Parts: sequence; structure tokens; C-alpha cells
Amino acid sequence: MLTTRWKILSGNNYEDYLDKIYNDLSTLEKAEFGVKKVTDYEDRFYYFLLPAILLLIIEIFITNKRSPFFTRLNRKLGIEAEAK
Repeated sequence: MLTTRWKILSGNNYEDYLDKIYNDLSTLEKAEFGVKKVTDYEDRFYYFLLPAILLLIIEIFITNKRSPFFTRLNRKLGIEAEAK
């Protein structure tokens, strides 16, 4: 059950009341509310990305089997003449 204590401080000399407020706050029970654990990860996928892309490009150039996709692409770009 939640219990609260209310104190109303009124007066003209706010410095005395401010000291009293700080003392009251320091005597209150300390509690944690909504503690959130944050973990920061470092991305390391790019170490494998460049070699993977290079291997894919090399594979395209050294393959013996012609892909229908690249054959059509070469024809559209005018790099390879159509076979008769």
C-alpha cells in the first residue's frame, strides 16, 4: 500500500525551508524505479561483407556455366550479340 506524507511549508525566508526540504529528502527511503539495462553492441558484420561481395563478383567472372539472367542482361545492354 502506498502511503504519502504531505508537508506544507509557508513563510518568507525560503532558505530555511529549503534546508529543511533537503534534510527531509535525505531521510526518505531510497527506492529504484524502472531500472533499465542497456547493452551496446558493436556491429561486426562488415568484416565479412566485403569479402563476400568480392567472392560473388569473382564467381560471376570465373563461372563456366552461363546464367540465363546474365545472358539476357548482356543482350539488353548490347554487350553480347544475340545467338542465331
